[in-house]
Amino acid sequence: MRFVVLFFGFIGCLLTGAAGCILVFLEVMRPIMQREYDIILPDELGTNLTGMSLVDAGLFLWIAAAYGFLGTLMGFMCRGKQAGVLMLLPALGAGLMNPYTLVFTSLQCLTGFAAFFVSPLTITPPEQKDEDTDED
Repeated sequence: MRFVVLFFGFIGCLLTGAAGCILVFLEVMRPIMQREYDIILPDELGTNLTGMSLVDAGLFLWIAAAYGFLGTLMGFMCRGKQAGVLMLLPALGAGLMNPYTLVFTSLQCLTGFAAFFVSPLTITPPEQKDEDTDED
């Protein structure tokens, strides 16, 4: 299970970081895309439901990607509950800032829920030999 958390956690972190790049540089790239490449993005892409700026949401997504990366590493080291919290809380916080970001952070949230099932390896004590039996 920890390899699943490792694989999907890395992909989720990359997706979250890419979404942060899109939101941070959207207002800068929109006029360049219209002028140079004749690509017109719909106005709904830049709207925000909560009134927070898209740049703030993008920066928060970068922070969520960094915490998700740390959570992925902790999940791989069999610290599932801590990893789940590190992956879930920043991604859901970015969703509160801009609900559209939940599309990009959903894989990181799913991996965070899966990380709760990763537990440390159980250590079994070595078997005790009976000292009463003599082979002589």
